[in-house]
Amino acid sequence: MDTVTVPRSYYVTLAEVAAQHQGMLSGLRVTGGKSYDRPGDLLGTVLCETWLIDHSLVGLVGAAYVSALRAECAERSVAPPTLDETLKAIPFAMNEARYPSVDVEALMRVLAADIPGMVGQL
Repeated sequence: MDTVTVPRSYYVTLAEVAAQHQGMLSGLRVTGGKSYDRPGDLLGTVLCETWLIDHSLVGLVGAAYVSALRAECAERSVAPPTLDETLKAIPFAMNEARYPSVDVEALMRVLAADIPGMVGQL
């Protein structure tokens, strides 16, 4: 795999934008009448890559996803999935075979601890 070096601030911005995009897509599915089952695989990839870079950034990325999901639902006056529903679904987007060194349970504990303080419980 080819690698590139980018400043940390650029990586954080790219990770947030990718998470927001996935949140928007999840919101579109929910507002289109489909049930919320899981985020897209891109969110799982971004969370796993972020975990490998810096565990402390995972909450920020997760909050970007949840915030965009909620905004998309609010724009169309549809109730968003609860935070608990969202957190239960996120692991399904993670490819543990591709990221065997990522402790998904620990990552999810960080998300559960960090996201409510950033975007609220709902």
